[in-house]
Amino acid sequence: MIPFVRGSILIYVLWILVIIGVLALRLTESSRGELLRDVASARQDRTALQLASALQFAGYRILSGDWKQEKYEIEIDNTQIDIKIMNESGFIPLLEMGSGSLKRAFKEAMMGPNSFLLFERIAKQEPELLRINVFNELREVLSIDDEQLWRLGQRVSLFHEGPVNPRQAPLEVLETMSRVDRYRLQRIRQAESTEERKRLREEVIRQLLSSGDEEGDELSPFYRVIVDLPVESYRVIMKYDRAEQRFKTLSLSRHLRSSEIVATNAEAR
Repeated sequence: MIPFVRGSILIYVLWILVIIGVLALRLTESSRGELLRDVASARQDRTALQLASALQFAGYRILSGDWKQEKYEIEIDNTQIDIKIMNESGFIPLLEMGSGSLKRAFKEAMMGPNSFLLFERIAKQEPELLRINVFNELREVLSIDDEQLWRLGQRVSLFHEGPVNPRQAPLEVLETMSRVDRYRLQRIRQAESTEERKRLREEVIRQLLSSGDEEGDELSPFYRVIVDLPVESYRVIMKYDRAEQRFKTLSLSRHLRSSEIVATNAEAR
């Protein structure tokens, strides 16, 4: 009996050790999981605070009138953040684009001819589907991926109506306009000085106006703010609410530069 008892005790001891090991492993994995969740949450909170600070800075610049065609570099929480402010009047309204400009915009956004044909069919048969003001819905309507959506958003506006203002338009918008001198645009990109870029841009603007393209005189009340963080970019559409004396976020898209893109959009509250 003694050997049997000793053997039984040894088995029990081994089982207890196994159970303790399993529990310890589970506790370790649980603690590791909680730690990773805490780290991820802290990063999200930090990014949210940095983005809020950047938008507050942009709002101050807009209200002061000191923002046109400017790119700012600021440091928030030991992180360099690039901010660019643009008015939506510089972007071509999606529903008012000519056929040539629309094809070029889709091509620059890496969207094939099928996307163009789908857009035209919807515009004729179900135009209400295109009267949206969040880019995420546009992705679903046109069945495009996130990379295409981000690129298309660099060239068109869902908030602005009326003729585009080429003086406020970024190069991505100008290159989609059917009558633009693409050689001059290439020279603008290669220009080494601010003065040369301004001179070439004025030449492009004069050429567009002489060819009959309209120019909007008034600025749209909507503003586009691009916030570049170390590994991601945000495109935010804002509008100033005079009654509440604050800017409201109408649309927010997030772009991970590692080629993965996650876009989220929120209506103004």
